[in-house]
Parts: sequence; structure tokens; C-alpha cells
Amino acid sequence: MAHHLAIAAATTFLMSPYKPILFGIVLAFWARAAGQIDQDLADNHLKQKLWNTVHLAAAFVAFGLWLVIPYFWLGLPVAMLILAGTLVVYILYRNPKVHETQRWTLASIGSFAKGFAGDRVARHDAKAQKHQAVRLFGPDGKPGHAPEPDSPQADAQAAMEEMFVFAAERHAQRIELLVEPTQTAVNILVDGVKYAQKNLEAKLGLGVVDFLKANAGMDVADRRKRQTGNLHIEIPPHPKRVVPLVTSGSTRGVNLTVIFDRGPEKVTPLDDLGLLEVQKQCLIKGLDAQNRVVIVSAPSMQGLTTTLYSLISRHDPYTSSVVSLEEDSPFDLEGVKHTKVDASLDAAAFNQKLKSMVLQDPQVLYLGKIPDPQTVKQVVDSAANIRFYVGLRQEDTFAALKGWIKAVGDPKAAADSLTVIVAQRLVRRLCMHCRLAYKPDPEVLRKLNLTASKVTTLYKQSGQVLVKDKAEPCPQCMGLGFRGRLPVFEVMVLDDEARALVAAGQFEQLRASLRKQKMLWMQEAALARAVEGVTTVNEILRAMSKEEAPKPKEKA
Repeated sequence: MAHHLAIAAATTFLMSPYKPILFGIVLAFWARAAGQIDQDLADNHLKQKLWNTVHLAAAFVAFGLWLVIPYFWLGLPVAMLILAGTLVVYILYRNPKVHETQRWTLASIGSFAKGFAGDRVARHDAKAQKHQAVRLFGPDGKPGHAPEPDSPQADAQAAMEEMFVFAAERHAQRIELLVEPTQTAVNILVDGVKYAQKNLEAKLGLGVVDFLKANAGMDVADRRKRQTGNLHIEIPPHPKRVVPLVTSGSTRGVNLTVIFDRGPEKVTPLDDLGLLEVQKQCLIKGLDAQNRVVIVSAPSMQGLTTTLYSLISRHDPYTSSVVSLEEDSPFDLEGVKHTKVDASLDAAAFNQKLKSMVLQDPQVLYLGKIPDPQTVKQVVDSAANIRFYVGLRQEDTFAALKGWIKAVGDPKAAADSLTVIVAQRLVRRLCMHCRLAYKPDPEVLRKLNLTASKVTTLYKQSGQVLVKDKAEPCPQCMGLGFRGRLPVFEVMVLDDEARALVAAGQFEQLRASLRKQKMLWMQEAALARAVEGVTTVNEILRAMSKEEAPKPKEKA
């Protein structure tokens, strides 16, 4: 009986014009997914042979049942359920074994499915680009013009692809080109560190600049004027993205910056910001105090805006008036009234806008910049009634404090206006896939004020993994040893005693008073992260200074 049913099912299947097509689509999708899983198993050094056998067996059962079950539309969900169930089991197996940033979610699976469908369209509409490592598109989504082989544009595209693939694989922030008369310097910024690439010939470098400008709809002929544009690209297996370009010319040469990563896309909650627990508790105590000025201080490109917005997001805009005055709003906070000003606006006009906003009696006001002393005077005069958030470009909390005193011009007024100063720096995060443990030298620990009996193990970057007893670049960090960055903080909370010491200019006594309140200096907070194993001592020394840090001695 079962034999006759199988024959009937197969006959019905073959007689249908659309059922074989649907069967083929599902089979093709499974084959693509199986290939992706096979690569994932290899990249993460999981049980590749075992899981390939499991997926093949599941597919054999699923597609076999689909053909055997007499009713095609009943066999389809049965097959899909088996295939999906196998995938879910694999995800439950792999996620605990990989770093949290590499775990698969519903969103990443959906992105894969969307990418699969997009590949089918690309094969049909962009045959000329199907073998290119970087695919260019116009603003309308149509494929860009593919250069003819052996043309200068083809050489430019090949050079561009090498840079872009390197940047995409390592989650770079930006690519920088400087075309000089004799050569083109290429630097790729990854996690705040510049990686110099092989220099290009000047002619080829200029060709790359012109090629990118043309695809971004910019004026290729004008190489002097500052121009901005957007490049629409796809670097498989990554989804399509829009990357801004900035070009300009000078007596030195032509500059091109490709901004690969514009930072976080949403506000980071305070709990996820990266503060040590003791720092977070002190900060919350200071933030809960009424009004006055909160200063966040960091060098350029060290996460200052991200932290400012994290602090602002603690205020409920529906129970208190929260406003901002800034040139650009990287995050759109619901309920916050963002007032944007043009970068060319002079200080007098800026201060007039600030005065108008202060007269509206907001509870919270964020200032994107401090253009002149008159701005500072307005802030100090209103700090008793308004909570201000201000960003400064200083190295630490004491540098920010002294900078604020200088801007105000009156130590007592400056002290009375302040409640909290937060300073921060970004350090690279160790790749958890390839980091190496070592026993630190007690003498080095002593110099870092760490106790040898408590710190028996530290970690360093490797960038390599063993595959069949052979060292190969780590597939997670692409051989760099680091992947991503984390902030380290210094939190200064000013109470009445601290403000009195500031007003008197007694900074050494202020340090002692803050120490009694368990304030940690930035290097101490950073070293705590090294002890946790998420960064290295050498990376902390590099991030805390602008010079190359010496390597600490290690013991095997």
C-alpha cells in the first residue's frame, strides 16, 4: 500500500508544472544555507564533520518525506519543520560556543534570507558584477557601470576592492587616502588604530579617487573644493550599505575619506555603557542631584557623544522638558526637542539661540558645543535652575575641571555650577577567540599597582589559531588580535566639600577627598578590565598615551 502511495505521489509531483519548481527553490535555499553553516563550522572550529552529517541526514529525511507523502501541500510543511528544527538545534549548539557578538539571532537569520533573495536578483540584473568583490549601485538601487577589462578604471576598481574588503572584514571605521605627487598613502582605521596599507602609484591612487567620486555622483573635475557624497555598495556576504565620502585638495595633494562606520545607531543605556559598578553607583548619585552642569570629557573620536546621549536618555522627556542645541543629532531621542544649528553660525547667533531656549525654562539642556566665553557665562548663570550637559575635549576629569574654571574665569562660580565630570577613553577589546593567557612579571604588576598574589593571569593578543597544528589567521579578528572597543571611565562627583576645595584652588586636597569617596582614576578602571581578560595591559598603555606603549615582560 505504501509503495502504491509513493508512486502516486511521485506521479502527481511530476505532472504538476509548478511543484518541481517550488521543490527546486526550497532545495536551492537549503543548499545555500548548508554551505553557510559549513563555513561557520570551519570558522569557529566546531564539529564540522558531525554537523554536516546531521544536516545531510535531516535533508534526506525531509525531502524524502515530501516526495513520499501523497499530499504535496502536507509534505511541504513537514519538510520545512524538519529543516527548521535542525537549524534551531544547531543555533542552540553554536551560540554558547562563540563570542556574544557572533551569536546568531532572528535578525541575522532574516538578513541571510533577504540576502539570498537579493543574490537571485543580482545574478539576473547585474551579471557584470557577479564576480566582483565590491558591488557598486546607484541611488536608485541599479547596478553601477562595470569598467571594461584592462582599462584604467578596472585597475582602480581592483585597488578599491582590496581596500574595501580589508575594511569590511575588520569592521573598520574609515579608509583614508592621500594622493601625493609621487605616491598614494592608504590608511585604514580599525578600532581607533591606523593600519597602513601598501602605497599605490600616484596615478592609480588618483584613479581610485575619481572612480569613487564618479560612482558617488560627485564632481570629478574639481579636485580642490571640499565635497561630500554617498557611495552605495555591497560587499558579500555583508548587506548593502551607504558609505559617505569626503574629498578635498590642498598644496600637499588630494584627500579622500571613506566613512565605513558612523558609530552606534541607537542610544546605549547607562547600564550597558561599560562603567565599573562602583563608578556607576557614584555617577547615578551625582546625576540624581538637581540641576547644575554635567561635563563629559574625551579626546576626539573617543565616544564622547555616545556617553552624553546615554546620560541624557535617563531623563523622562514626558515629565520634564529636555532640549538640545547642536549641529547634528546622531540619535533621535523620543520626546527630546532637538534644535539644530548650522556649523557656520557665529558665536553671537548661537548664544542668542541659547538665551531664547533658557527663557523657556527647560529642565535639561544639552549643548553640542561651547563657542565662546559668553556661552559659558549663560550656562553658569542658569545652572541653579537647569541641568546642563556639556562635552569638552580634555584628557581626564582634572584637565576638564581646570579647563572649565579657566573658561568661567571665577573658581567659585565654576565650582558652584558643577555636579559631575565624566572622562573616558576607548580601548581595544581582545578577540576572545584567539587571546593568549600568560603569567605577568611581578615587577610589572608592582609598577601598575596590581597585587601579584591576586593577579596570576593576564591576556595578550594573538591573531592566530591552530588548525591541524598549523597557525592561521583568526577568522574572528582577521589576524588583528582585537575586535571592537570598550570605554574606560573616570567619574568625579562634586559634593559641597569638593566644590569648596575647587573654589579654594586646593587640588591636592581635592584628590584626597575624592579618593575617600572611592573615586577610581582612569588607568585603574582600565587595568580592572585587563584583569578581567577583555583587554591587555599594553593596549591600556597605548590608549592612555599617544606614544607606542612598551611591551610588559611575560613569563611562560
